[in-house]
Amino acid sequence: MEGSQLCAEALRARDRDNVTVRLATGTRVTVPKVPVDLDMRFLDFDSVERCLVMDLYARYDRILGMAWLERHEQWIDWRSKTLGATHFSPSGALASHEPTCSGLT
Repeated sequence: MEGSQLCAEALRARDRDNVTVRLATGTRVTVPKVPVDLDMRFLDFDSVERCLVMDLYARYDRILGMAWLERHEQWIDWRSKTLGATHFSPSGALASHEPTCSGLT
């Protein structure tokens, strides 16, 4: 079943529990608690995550919170707007440091 179908099904079957969520603007909104398991796949990341369904006016597909980012330790390239799981070293950056002794007796 596609993600949008899962969301629609969850909205139809939702119970009356509510949850208060703080948005990035700092505003708190109370919405029906509609959890749904969604596949999350991008670049080298593949996982099934429990998400809350909220009406975001079709502006966003998904919002990842700080707790999720900390738990999965994703890297973010803000310029290319990409996200991934494997940590890459920027070109020219020190990837590892192995001390060497040269010319010492």
